[in-house]
Amino acid sequence: MYAVEENKNKEKSRSSMLKQDQHTLEECLKQLEDEKSKTFLQLVLKEVVQEHMIVETELNIQAIKTCLEQTEEEAKQKDYKSRIRYMQDQLYNMKEHQIAHLAEAEGRVRAQLAHKDQLAFIQQQNKQRKTEKRVTGILPNVPRKNLNRKKYKEKADCSKVISPLEIEKRGCIFFTRDHKEYVHLYNDILINPSTMEVKTFREVLASTLHVRNSEGEMIFKYAKHAFRPVIRRKI
Repeated sequence: MYAVEENKNKEKSRSSMLKQDQHTLEECLKQLEDEKSKTFLQLVLKEVVQEHMIVETELNIQAIKTCLEQTEEEAKQKDYKSRIRYMQDQLYNMKEHQIAHLAEAEGRVRAQLAHKDQLAFIQQQNKQRKTEKRVTGILPNVPRKNLNRKKYKEKADCSKVISPLEIEKRGCIFFTRDHKEYVHLYNDILINPSTMEVKTFREVLASTLHVRNSEGEMIFKYAKHAFRPVIRRKI
């Protein structure tokens, strides 16, 4: 019982600290002049506000649970249980949104770090090319298998929808609307083998027309506002 009370006090104390931090960040935001600095601080402020809402919701759920334990009236018990379920759903949605946002931010950081590494590598390669006649490639040529259009026809199967999780397979090749191709290396990183440009999975997927496997065969195609599996038929 003592441990539970101590935990409640810690959460209340943390809620107060988050509220104070939120106020401090809001005041700092008013003093900033650079737009980029404002954008960065607004992102931090948004995360602090979100965390404060999560902590407050957890405290409210705990308070209602205490009321539920102390009442014997059936009508009040039903009301408390209904409110707890509603607030738990809210809490789940907030935490899900927070995790997704953090994952996206981490993906951007990984992409930026990978991009810096690739730039450093290219600069080193350029120095070597001045003294070496032979140039070695970083990635193998991306294969592209095209079927004989007189015999076969590739068509999207509009009866099925492919989710981004199914598409996110290591080694897949993404072809975009601006006639570029990106190879999926690992985690959330894709790279253009001709320019060494690095992008995240979400960035590339937004402009992808079709996806090929490591052998160059088209496996997914964007059609009717979704990705569909490709079926091949003889003409």
